[in-house]
Amino acid sequence: MNSSKNPFLFLTLLVFICSSVSTQAQFKKGDWLLEGSIGNFKLSNSNTTFDSSNMKTESSTFGFSIYPKAGYFITNDIAIGLTLGFTYLDGNNVRFDDLGNKESENEYSNSSVSFAPFLRYYLPSSANSNLRFYGQVGGGIDLRISDNYEATLYNSGQVDVRLKRNYPEKYFSFNIEGLVGLNYFLAENVAINGAIGYLYSKATESTSDTWTFSNGTQITSTGSKETNTSGDISWNIGFTMIIP
Repeated sequence: MNSSKNPFLFLTLLVFICSSVSTQAQFKKGDWLLEGSIGNFKLSNSNTTFDSSNMKTESSTFGFSIYPKAGYFITNDIAIGLTLGFTYLDGNNVRFDDLGNKESENEYSNSSVSFAPFLRYYLPSSANSNLRFYGQVGGGIDLRISDNYEATLYNSGQVDVRLKRNYPEKYFSFNIEGLVGLNYFLAENVAINGAIGYLYSKATESTSDTWTFSNGTQITSTGSKETNTSGDISWNIGFTMIIP
């Protein structure tokens, strides 16, 4: 997941703009927590022109993640629960030669679902405070439910070779996440939620490539398997509801 300045701006505005609201936010054993959040939002378009030639590239990306959560307070201020996440990413990249003809083009998209148990602890606050800070730890798995990558190479503006990436085995990853966040209660049981943290993941993926040439010949490469690890800043914004 990508870092962003948006969550910091959100947390600041949350405290100062909503400071006029005053409710009593206390969590008891037996209460339920429901939460819906969105994060990792991406929407970008870019163009690159090379100083040494007229070559250029055009790229665009769109993506988002949603994180519905359900939890149960096993004791005052401590909840356990489950996050069911969904992530989608779509993008393309086009490269042009000196004459403005397409040199290469690739398109990709993928979507995945995640299952992550969590433990959340709310820090103590004054009796009349509507602002509750919390710490949360969790971890789980991501399963890729769709995956597509296609590339086209051109010769003098004409299609020369097409490449399609194959995914013979389902992609999966394990992850561990730590968050710090806050709930700002607009009513007794409804709050705005904001959180930022660190996500560590380890993913395994199997792929092979099928090349289709302009004369109709097809060649499929030997499959390969790779494992990647990553650490990223994670963030999400949404709403929290407490059900007594």
